[in-house]
Amino acid sequence: MNEKVYHRVLWAARQTGLPQREIAQLIEQPQTMIFRKLKAVDDDPTLLAIGPLELHDAMQAGRINREAFLTLLAAYPYRDGTLVEPDTDWSYLPGSWDQLTQLALEGAITREEFDAIVDSATSMVPER
Repeated sequence: MNEKVYHRVLWAARQTGLPQREIAQLIEQPQTMIFRKLKAVDDDPTLLAIGPLELHDAMQAGRINREAFLTLLAAYPYRDGTLVEPDTDWSYLPGSWDQLTQLALEGAITREEFDAIVDSATSMVPER
């Protein structure tokens, strides 16, 4: 189970009213780990968000059409990319600009679509 799915499962379990102690027992993990994961979600709700690669998977599976896929990519709150540690293979931070670039490099979106998404997404970012 990847990290995003793990966060979603823990969050959903908490939403049902299960105490952290019971969640920990069910998944055979320390309660302190459950607490840290749920605190991370509380601090950064984007950990539950569907990322660019998941949006592509949804389009490939026919759950959304291409127009919706491109619209959602343009509205996505991207963050700076980085390699996830301590992974030894190429694994980018979910929701990063790197994932959008990966979609372009793999031919899932055209160069023109990529440029339009970047223009749209960066125009929504407030100035610092």
